[in-house]
Amino acid sequence: MIVYGNTGYEQPGYAINNYCLLRLMIDEKFQGQGYGTNAMKKIIEFIRTFPAGRAEYCWLPYKHENTTARKLYESFGYIILTVVKLLMVRISLC
Repeated sequence: MIVYGNTGYEQPGYAINNYCLLRLMIDEKFQGQGYGTNAMKKIIEFIRTFPAGRAEYCWLPYKHENTTARKLYESFGYIILTVVKLLMVRISLC
């Protein structure tokens, strides 16, 4: 699920006027087959068309213990910003 601006959840200050990828889930039996990588490519490509408005970042929360997700996000250039209940990471859209 992709959101622009206010997500309605607890969010960092940089959420305003930026995109958030709230959920990217791949069923366990399909993990490790490239679906997550292909989905991220398409998601970032779509977000960079700025369908809801201009933005500087796309950010996303994920659970710290989900190392598979972290590796995927880092491979696309996401950087860890804050560690609270969930890790917040973002990637530049420019």
